[in-house]
Amino acid sequence: MGGVVQGAGGTRVPQKPTGPIREDGDTQPTEDLLARWRDGDTSAGGILFRRYQPQLRALAHRLFPGPLRRIADEEDLVQDACVEACHSLRRFEYRGDGSFQGWLFAILENQVWNRWRRECAQRRDIRRVIEARYLEGKRWEVISEEFGRSPEAMQMLLLRGLRNLRKAL
Repeated sequence: MGGVVQGAGGTRVPQKPTGPIREDGDTQPTEDLLARWRDGDTSAGGILFRRYQPQLRALAHRLFPGPLRRIADEEDLVQDACVEACHSLRRFEYRGDGSFQGWLFAILENQVWNRWRRECAQRRDIRRVIEARYLEGKRWEVISEEFGRSPEAMQMLLLRGLRNLRKAL
């Protein structure tokens, strides 16, 4: 951060900030904050996340168009991405300006795809349960064996699917 240094003849000279000045007055270089964060300074991680949160929210909004927003809240996706970044910080390698933001974006994109895959798998499972129960007339014990889950879990999956179907109609 910009400070004051001792100039010639003992005069105090303001030092220029070493990074872009943001609305919150944060001028700390990303590389310095990452080093502090890796050394255990959690406040440095907080500064980084606050710095990039608006861009992450905007990306989450773009990646999840209107109809898909019912699957996940943008804030949840951003929070999940930040948690993942905390867990995998040691694997991140700083490669200059923009590398940290790019890394965060990649994590967020993975969070979105994982959420989408889970939703698709759940829909597929719901369809299979509905078919097994109503079209094939199978008992809950048989269905649960096929899925490797408890009969109660299968019944809840079916109820969730029927609720979603009612909303869609």
